[in-house]
Amino acid sequence: MRTTAIVPEPADGSFDPIRMLRTVIVHLVYRTDWLSADPSSAYRPESLDVEGFIHCCDPDQVARVVASWYPARSDLLALEIDPDRLDSPVIREDFYGHGDFPHIYGGIDKKAIVSIRPVRLDAHGDATLGEREPSTRVSRPEGTARTP
Repeated sequence: MRTTAIVPEPADGSFDPIRMLRTVIVHLVYRTDWLSADPSSAYRPESLDVEGFIHCCDPDQVARVVASWYPARSDLLALEIDPDRLDSPVIREDFYGHGDFPHIYGGIDKKAIVSIRPVRLDAHGDATLGEREPSTRVSRPEGTARTP
């Protein structure tokens, strides 16, 4: 197994969009799970408790991950994360010979989510990412509210 650590830099409030485009990682989440998450704390999917880390991928790995793990799902969101804004460490690992994937060893801090994009399936079932939304603007279906 190959591992490479990405050590978070201290948060100093600076924002460099060019650097962010080079370093963004993606976490795929079901829309219902994201909308029911506590908005006041770090996002902690079940995999963190079960496996000890949160699965992520690079932007160029999204289509392959969706095809392998979420075929025919139209209810996915892609959280675009700046790893330098996370309080938890990110480690790139290749557990099964499928390539390096970033894993977050802790919760996903809301300050690290730079945008959220819906995952769309084209006519062939291939995943593409929809328009970027700021992380604070994720639309809820009409007539629904966040579950406590």
